[in-house]
Amino acid sequence: MLTEIASRLELSLQVAIMATLLAVLIAIPLGTLAALFKDTVIDHVIRVFAIAGLAVPSFWLGMLIILGLLHAFNWIPPLTYTPIYVDPWKNLSQLIWPAMAVGYRYSAVATRMTRSTLLEVFNEDYIRTARAKGVYERLVVTRHAIPNAMLPVVTVVGLEFAFLIGGLVVTEQVFNLNGIGKLFVETVTRADYTMVQALVMLVAVFFVLVNFVVDLLYAALDPRIRYG
Repeated sequence: MLTEIASRLELSLQVAIMATLLAVLIAIPLGTLAALFKDTVIDHVIRVFAIAGLAVPSFWLGMLIILGLLHAFNWIPPLTYTPIYVDPWKNLSQLIWPAMAVGYRYSAVATRMTRSTLLEVFNEDYIRTARAKGVYERLVVTRHAIPNAMLPVVTVVGLEFAFLIGGLVVTEQVFNLNGIGKLFVETVTRADYTMVQALVMLVAVFFVLVNFVVDLLYAALDPRIRYG
């Protein structure tokens, strides 16, 4: 049982990490641009991008990616999982596509949160004071606004990451990935209650650990927070 969970967890964890990195790299710049150019064409385009990400199911986007690769390049991702330490290129050629499909929706949630929190921070007195003193706008945004706006974003990113560990059932099915989500379905189908309990405990532990890490990041982002 432990061997099977460990092999599935390795795959699900890598997809979750890759999707998180893609989402953060997309969401923070786009959310910042949307807040800086509020109610302009740039803001509207980014908001449409975010709303589309929330509306499009990741498994459906995954099917579109596979069909697009097949139609444009006559190529589909490898169907057998290869660990990254065995063959990094083959591993990434399989897992980058589900990570992109999941990361798009993930980034949409984080983009909207980044935009809304930055708009709140821009109305704070210390931001107006910094601008009144003639501080460069780039410094105002990077040193004052973004660090203080990241606390809700970190919370959303952490919760989404924990969800990805066991919540990618359909996406794993589309890309033929034997991850934790697919294992959940298989164990419930064959009424393996011991395995179900182990998987539920695993996901619960991940949620606890992720929330603990998020709390530690709060102190790193906001110097006013100290844990005694």
